[in-house]
Amino acid sequence: MTAPRRFRMAALALLSFVAAGSAYGDDLHKLWDQRCGGCHGHAGTFSRNTLLLVDGHLGDRKGRDVEAFLKSHNGGYSPEVVAGIASMLRAQVETPDLFRRLCAQCHETAAVVARTLLSVEDGVLVGRQSHRPLAEVLRRHGDVEEDQQGPLLETLTRVEREVHHR
Repeated sequence: MTAPRRFRMAALALLSFVAAGSAYGDDLHKLWDQRCGGCHGHAGTFSRNTLLLVDGHLGDRKGRDVEAFLKSHNGGYSPEVVAGIASMLRAQVETPDLFRRLCAQCHETAAVVARTLLSVEDGVLVGRQSHRPLAEVLRRHGDVEEDQQGPLLETLTRVEREVHHR
């Protein structure tokens, strides 16, 4: 292959990667679902089954650092995307899987709920249509026990930030 052809192919690959990155906007869950989920499945399940926090570092069960891995995996990601994905995976390792257990039967994933049913008004997570604070909604919705409301609200607040990059 000639040097100009290699250059054109590399430029095209870079351009398609940049264009693909912008297609996800700032939605880390959409990026995960479209770029990672095909091999690794749902990010929450992957995190809880595959990753560990050891001395504050997120790694796989073989001890490989997730952030270092993401810098080169699948063509590599920008420092901002690496930090965002690592933060998302870390949070999933650190939190119970309440959404899947309590909500997924009706609401699919927390990211879908964040994209379609929630918004932030004056710094408060609310139902997009009712405009009622989610903390209030959770008190009367589904089978959410009182001791589960706080952790579930924290999870949905985090996912809303990850979906809308806040």
